[in-house]
Amino acid sequence: MTINVINLPHRADRMEVFRRAMAAENCSFKTWPGVNGRIPKQNISKAHKQIVQWAKDEGFPEVCIAEDDMVWTAPGAWNFFTWNKPEEFDVYLSSHYGAIQNSDKTLKHFSGLTLYVVSSRFYDRFLAIPENIHLDTGIGLSGALIKVCPEFCAIQSPGYSDNVKNTVNYEKKLKNQKLFGH
Repeated sequence: MTINVINLPHRADRMEVFRRAMAAENCSFKTWPGVNGRIPKQNISKAHKQIVQWAKDEGFPEVCIAEDDMVWTAPGAWNFFTWNKPEEFDVYLSSHYGAIQNSDKTLKHFSGLTLYVVSSRFYDRFLAIPENIHLDTGIGLSGALIKVCPEFCAIQSPGYSDNVKNTVNYEKKLKNQKLFGH
């Protein structure tokens, strides 16, 4: 499976870190341009949707998407993520930063699209999510079958966020989560 990574061209610093991470895990990836505009949540939505639209047009049964500030939690994380991919899902997440969980351990709301897979059965609903809300919120509100890797294997690296226009570090939000390799 190829990882489709979103990168803003002015963030060459992130791409270099991403390339090293992919080489360490022996992953193939394709780079997609991020979207620059005045409203970050709309930019993010458009950037992710361009990949899902491409996957739909190409007839792929699923598509894997990452943001360029993704880091692995330990060696072997990519294999762990792919080996634990469920048979049935609409969206399969590598991690999240806060979620509301259903009794069957699926998610009804979450924050974080660091690394995830979208099933073709969800492409149309994904593409129909309004761009005036955060994409992860829209996925949660869509009735999607959202599953998460049993151990978080890819997380957002601390640093400057083009989304919130400030430095972020979500490590505190991961304290109660099982990280792969830890």
